[in-house]
Amino acid sequence: MNATAILIPIAVAIIAALGAYLASARKLSGKIGTSDAAELWKESASIRQDYREELRSANERTRKLEESVDKLNDVNQLLALDNQDVRAQLAECQRRLAERP
Repeated sequence: MNATAILIPIAVAIIAALGAYLASARKLSGKIGTSDAAELWKESASIRQDYREELRSANERTRKLEESVDKLNDVNQLLALDNQDVRAQLAECQRRLAERP
């Protein structure tokens, strides 16, 4: 066999591997200026903005719910006082009934 017949396929294989490596290194370089990285950066910025808006909305809902709970606690305390008054009246009525001949 001829030495050239062996060397040419080896050289082609080396050049092809080197070309594939350089192409992938450029594509995956991580620079923001590359089209893939720029798209990923833009998408991540959009996701962050969505989460910021969602967080603002959740904070607003939390604030409103806390206000509602405070109001309901006030109402609950008033109802508890009314309940005590009604129990006292009921006890008085039961005592009077028990005293009747």
